[in-house]
Amino acid sequence: MRWLAKVALLWLPASTGWAQTAIDPVRAIIAAFDRVNLVGLGERNHLGVAELEFRLRLIREPAFASKVNDIVIEFANPIHQSVLDRFTDGEDVPPEQMDQVWTVTNQKSAYAPFYQEFVDGVRAVNTSLPPGRRLRVVAGDGSGSGRDQIAADQIRREVLDKNRKALVVFGGLHLLRKRPEFLTK
Repeated sequence: MRWLAKVALLWLPASTGWAQTAIDPVRAIIAAFDRVNLVGLGERNHLGVAELEFRLRLIREPAFASKVNDIVIEFANPIHQSVLDRFTDGEDVPPEQMDQVWTVTNQKSAYAPFYQEFVDGVRAVNTSLPPGRRLRVVAGDGSGSGRDQIAADQIRREVLDKNRKALVVFGGLHLLRKRPEFLTK
């Protein structure tokens, strides 16, 4: 199947600066989905509390779930997609099964609490949504080399081929076609 992705990449101002901007970034991101089917939200720091708080604020905005279907995250392996689906849909999932989502991945396990809290936030949002409008968390990290290709394949298969819209939350450098010149020196 052929598909065309329209993508918007958004960078949050450093630290908590987003709260001081004239344009509300939550509304800007939500409005971007009127024009594109993927919005990439690059993380500066996987362990950033301000970034986690911003992502939670974004998904809790009622307009978000009315325009977005999926959230693709870097820190979860696609082999555990069914566990993520069951959990975010409100099923009781044993902790040892959820732990597999965070530990069988290429990422450092230190990131797990931040992503677990974010996925818990998605689950909480989903409790107020009808089954057909619930947000889906898509696991975007594969094991081994070729991680970016695995993520791209997941996005194509789980989002674009199904004509859905997704917020893509990855480390910022994964969202760039070319490494910025200032980082190559």
